[in-house]
Amino acid sequence: MLRYLAQGGEVGRCILAQDWRASPLGPPDHWPAQLHDTLRITLHSEFPHIVYWGETLCTFWNDAARHFFEGQHPRALGRPLAEVQPDVMRTLHPLLLQVLETGRAVLQSDIELLYRRADYTEEIHEVFSYSPLFDPEGRVRGIIAPIFDATTRVLGARRMAMLADLAASTRGARKLSQHYEALTACLARHARDLPLCALYVPDGETLPTRWLLQAGHAADAGSGDGVEFPSSLPPHTGEPQSITPAHALTLAVRGAPRLQVLAAAQALPPQTGRAAHFRQVAVVPIPEPHADRPPCWLLVALNPHKRFDADYENFLTLVATQISQGLAETSSLERAAERALAEISQRARLTTLGELATSIAHEINQPLTAMVLDANACARWLAMQPADIGEATSAARRIAASGEYAGQVLARIRGFLQRTPSTHERVDITQVAWDSLRLVAAQARRFRITLRVRMAPALPTVHADRTQLQQVLINLLVNAVDALKDLPEDHPRDLHLHITARDGGRRLRVAVADSGGGIAPERRERMFDAFQSSKPDGLGFGLAIARSIVEAHGGRIQVDASDSGGALFWFELPGEETR
Repeated sequence: MLRYLAQGGEVGRCILAQDWRASPLGPPDHWPAQLHDTLRITLHSEFPHIVYWGETLCTFWNDAARHFFEGQHPRALGRPLAEVQPDVMRTLHPLLLQVLETGRAVLQSDIELLYRRADYTEEIHEVFSYSPLFDPEGRVRGIIAPIFDATTRVLGARRMAMLADLAASTRGARKLSQHYEALTACLARHARDLPLCALYVPDGETLPTRWLLQAGHAADAGSGDGVEFPSSLPPHTGEPQSITPAHALTLAVRGAPRLQVLAAAQALPPQTGRAAHFRQVAVVPIPEPHADRPPCWLLVALNPHKRFDADYENFLTLVATQISQGLAETSSLERAAERALAEISQRARLTTLGELATSIAHEINQPLTAMVLDANACARWLAMQPADIGEATSAARRIAASGEYAGQVLARIRGFLQRTPSTHERVDITQVAWDSLRLVAAQARRFRITLRVRMAPALPTVHADRTQLQQVLINLLVNAVDALKDLPEDHPRDLHLHITARDGGRRLRVAVADSGGGIAPERRERMFDAFQSSKPDGLGFGLAIARSIVEAHGGRIQVDASDSGGALFWFELPGEETR
């Protein structure tokens, strides 16, 4: 009667060899004939089967289903399910009870279970059918379950969905800051396979020492047991017994870039509570398109319910490759945008310079004319008998002063036009204001515009690019002149420049107001967008460039209505110190 067990593979031989005296079922020769018939079918099947028998659901499996019971095989053969796999009781017991009570089969697809293994609990996805086993009286005595392991397919689909989400969510980024923000959100949405992540980037040309993002969490919300990767990776100087997680990670990213797996205890701070279930951390290099630059590194606390196998490694490699491609594309777009902005800025400078041509010619003509007059006067003083050396010396000094002033005007124009990298220094805003006013003063006089200047005493300096600040101020002044020059003769033509300190000198405000027709409230928000201009022949670049310059200096720029009904443009910058 029991010969089928000897021929039923390893599981059958284990059943024969096992001591069943303490089992609820008793010795095999006392088992019901129906249980033997069921086992005879399942043990000789090449397809995975599980058999549950009796009210306690004594559990049997065949050779093809052994991997579902890794850690329990063979010692738990024939034991109640609550002893064999207590972790799945909450999910499976109601389904099994339903079959026992109703006698109707149950079908489940891709159900997720956590199977207890020898050293951890594994995430498994199954497709199975629970079919009742009836005795001759029509009572359900047990359940037979053909079962299919869908874990590889489910995880593959889940990971492919993550890669698709990663590509889609970062595709629209035009700046690296936007890319990092989208990347963080995407990684947090896929915490099943990437429970905790950190992206470390090179600090200059050295090893990756700082992280730009952390995504995911290690514990249930509100538990207070969350863990994080170290915020920086210092150079390793400790002895082996004093190596911290940060030092261990530093060692891992030294040498040739390659994927490495560390024990969680090496790479993470001490874990407590629910966070303590992390077992491994993967250190994944992010491919760098430029071979002369050190790579970035993605640190991932691995899913504690899956072993790190070839599929998991391939998935992390694909994630790293996609992050690399996304960062490279976004970096390229950001650089292209910077070049385009620089080109637009250059064209805006040329446009502004064209509008200021009359004023520049006047500024250059004044010192040149003075030099000619003083040179003729000097010659006359020297030709006199006797020569008037005192007057000639004074004339020569005036020539030198006029030449120096002309050189300063030319230097300002050259710096305004040159496409040189931004140079930040301590800048006296009052000097920038006076230099800018000199460039528009002649045009203001030509159109009979009154310039009214008010500067608070003891203004703070600013850390800025002098030429760029002058470009902003000139643009605002020229716009004000354009708003006033065509007004009726009887209309006031006042241009006000006010510079004040705020918040105890921590902020510096520069305001340019005019008495023109003003700007409609619905247009004010769009005035700083590219291609928005209040001039019929304007290109709409000037204010957009002004905003980018002010914001790059940590400030802000706005437009309001002036007290006289015209436009009031103002910008604020962080102050450094009181002069």
